Amino acid sequence: MNYWEYINRTNLVDHLKPFFENGTLKIRSDGNIEYNHRRNGESQWLHKKANSRFCALYHFVLFNIYGILPSFCMECWKIAVKPKTLKDLMTLHRMQKEMNVESKCGIETREFVRVPYGGYFYTESKEDGLEMYGIVRKKVDEMLSSDTDVILKRGCSEFELKFGASDKWQQTDQMKLIEKEVSKYFVWDKPVTNEPEFMIENTIKNWIKHAYKNGDDTYLEYTGGIGLYPPLVTYHKELNKEKEK
Repeated sequence: MNYWEYINRTNLVDHLKPFFENGTLKIRSDGNIEYNHRRNGESQWLHKKANSRFCALYHFVLFNIYGILPSFCMECWKIAVKPKTLKDLMTLHRMQKEMNVESKCGIETREFVRVPYGGYFYTESKEDGLEMYGIVRKKVDEMLSSDTDVILKRGCSEFELKFGASDKWQQTDQMKLIEKEVSKYFVWDKPVTNEPEFMIENTIKNWIKHAYKNGDDTYLEYTGGIGLYPPLVTYHKELNKEKEK
């Protein structure tokens, strides 16, 4: 890779300019770059315990912008729980609070994920992942149901879509170079993941609307049995009445 190719491939200004402009990323006075964790207060997820993963860099920048497989993500193992209903999601949220381990749960809006809700527990090795899987599987059986899907996976699903099966992942020399040159400018103050009550309430409000949209009537348990929107006036039953005459 010659110098021209190098500065075009690793250049931060060209690649990240839209995110500097909209406030997602900020160039600090010391020349380093930081990520705005809560730019507008909206979220589809509720987190438990401090997140040790700088996913704003690994996923948002290195993967989404530069198209590489970050080395850290190759050592990310997560237990994914797939609640069937909003009621199950609320139970999973309570379960994660009780367990007090690094985790999150919320609504799935990615087009390639075929479930409406998700929960994740994070570990840093396959061995730790297998151990945590056994703990989570038992808890889910007790608090949700034994037919709730629980799996152990490596990294994010987006990575498998781009790079193939996770057991075949490898970093190229070019990926290693880009990761090194881009990462050195990013600083990370670990976000406070114990959200304030007003953010928790807003996120759960989004969950309830998501449940309604997906035909999950367990949302009624949180609205006093009152629908979010009034039912439509329909007229097709008049045809049956005419036939009965």
